[in-house]
Amino acid sequence: MRSLQLLNAMCGKTSFSNLVLATSKWDRSWNPRDQRSARAREVELQKLDLWGYMLRMGAKMYRHDNTKESALRIMDHTQSLEGNMSLRIQQEMIEQKFNLDQTVAGQQVQNYLLAKIGQYKKKLLELQNEYVKAMKSKDLKWMESIEKPRHYFGEEIAKLEGAKKGLCRNFGRLQEEMISRYQSRHQDEVSSKPNLFPLVESSWALLRLWRKATG
Repeated sequence: MRSLQLLNAMCGKTSFSNLVLATSKWDRSWNPRDQRSARAREVELQKLDLWGYMLRMGAKMYRHDNTKESALRIMDHTQSLEGNMSLRIQQEMIEQKFNLDQTVAGQQVQNYLLAKIGQYKKKLLELQNEYVKAMKSKDLKWMESIEKPRHYFGEEIAKLEGAKKGLCRNFGRLQEEMISRYQSRHQDEVSSKPNLFPLVESSWALLRLWRKATG
């Protein structure tokens, strides 16, 4: 659900009419029982607050059964959508000149990372206190059992803190790239506040950064 929440924050409700929510693995629903379960899950998705909200705001839901035909059906729909539009995060970063931590999506990512870092630091502190007790009691087996999780949480904290810093750099670079790309393709329409960018290209880039940060 985190990816879906980020998608909402990144697109904004005015972009949902250009959004496709595709469900996959329909090719695995080969027997009646699996088919019933898959259809029931599909109904559940439509009842979810965010998923249902996106559909009510104009997003379309498609099934992808891993065939060329279903993929083309989805692509045909996307080809019919309005191409001249911008995402909320594009408007925030390009038109309003926001930094990452000022955008709705950026705040969501930062809050997730900070919460996760805080959670891991608390766990690491507990393990360190436990390790001190093990040392005082000279219990080698106890110390060995703590060493591996201590190392794991230490590495995870470093990874998340690196991702937090990297997100700022990567989003800043992406912002510069989007402006440069727009200007090179629309030399006759360049303004001080460009507001139209390639939807699919930039949204996939943003999602890749999120997936890399959150693992």
